[in-house]
Amino acid sequence: MSAATGVGAVLRGVAHLSVGTTLVQVMVAVSQAVLVVWLSPEEFGLWATATASLAVLTGLVNFGEVNGYLASGEDRLREARRAIWRLNGLLVIGSVAVGVGYWLSGRPELALLVALIGVNIPLLGESNLLYAAYVRRRENGSIVRAQVASGLARTAVGLAVAWLTGSAVALALAVLAYSVVMIVLLAPRTRAWVSGSGDRMTRLGWRARRAWSVQALCQLLPTQVDFLVVALVAGPTLLGLYFFAYQVTVGLSTVVAGPLAKSVLAALAAQDGRGRPVLAERLMSIVAAGVGTAVAVAVGAITLVGGVLPGDWEAAAPVIAMLLASLPARFLTALSDAVQMAAGSWWRSAALNAVDAVGTAAVALTAITGDITVLAVSMVAWKTVVMVVRVWRCPLDLSAQRRMAVVAPAVLVAGALTAAALVGGPSLWLLTVGALAVCGTRIAVAWRGGRVAAPPPRAVAAESSWS
Repeated sequence: MSAATGVGAVLRGVAHLSVGTTLVQVMVAVSQAVLVVWLSPEEFGLWATATASLAVLTGLVNFGEVNGYLASGEDRLREARRAIWRLNGLLVIGSVAVGVGYWLSGRPELALLVALIGVNIPLLGESNLLYAAYVRRRENGSIVRAQVASGLARTAVGLAVAWLTGSAVALALAVLAYSVVMIVLLAPRTRAWVSGSGDRMTRLGWRARRAWSVQALCQLLPTQVDFLVVALVAGPTLLGLYFFAYQVTVGLSTVVAGPLAKSVLAALAAQDGRGRPVLAERLMSIVAAGVGTAVAVAVGAITLVGGVLPGDWEAAAPVIAMLLASLPARFLTALSDAVQMAAGSWWRSAALNAVDAVGTAAVALTAITGDITVLAVSMVAWKTVVMVVRVWRCPLDLSAQRRMAVVAPAVLVAGALTAAALVGGPSLWLLTVGALAVCGTRIAVAWRGGRVAAPPPRAVAAESSWS
């Protein structure tokens, strides 16, 4: 598969998968709005408490096994399935301990919700593995159909149980229904895929799985630590504004980021050592410039409609613009992580994610100033610096000039649109148009990039230096 064909196939796959993810998110949003008819704010609060109590456990589902499966040169679906059920069993034990704690403290409804979330952990793990198996085989249509059917089941179960009980149990059973339907629809075809293949493969040892687990934990931390720190040092108003801005920017971007990460990892793992850097360079260039273009348009739109926000939320508008400006850098960071995993550089990925987590926590301490603008600007600056370091540490045989070309759109968008959000006025439009021009040019150059030469063989040897 050529680099040009690979880029088109990956982006088409991401677009296809994003449709399913978007439809599920829409169904969840609609059902949440209807559920308020039968559920009280207290019930929603109980569900939020239960999910927060197990946030780390659910975030560690599969312990990176799915990433290892996608990055493997062999289709180890049977072996991966056995491993994730064992590993997720440890998380179930942890959820049982949390549930017992709530039961003993006289909060039985919370204990029940935690128990149901715990039951869903291995089901969620199986669902995620099946999703990855279909992505690997580019059976994207099957995934979308399963997602839509599962989303409908989730909505129907949630509404029915809420109508019958008026309890937050409706939310837990809805999540369980989604996982069960996904497994029922996707699992049958995989029996033929694993038939006899797993027995002929060399079993992976605990060292490889330890690397996957550590990498998964370190990958989770940078996405969670800022809220923990801001919640500790800031007042509720600043935390609320930051949470809202984050959800409508970085949170919504996960509709694309999730399918993108899995599709890119599977595509890169399928390439040999010479083809992988070519495909990775073009993907990173096109994605960074494409996200930058979308972000520039979004910032312009926010400027036009920002005045419609209620008075108490008006301060969120520039923060939304700034967090949008960080999206190209965040996407590039995720793609560079996928390149490292595909190359087997799990420990390097874990180390860089750990550095990102420590830096994110330190930057979040700026919330102590009480100025959300300082927090937002600092976060954009840090995520941009991390992105540049990540791209420079990628196992790609590229010159400094070529790496600069990859990161330039993300750096420009972060700087120009953050400045535009701060200064406003005519300068905003000049900076936005400039960012659009640079991103559009970069997309055109990268898409025509048949001139990109494959790297020499020494790049292959470099892949395992940190593995």
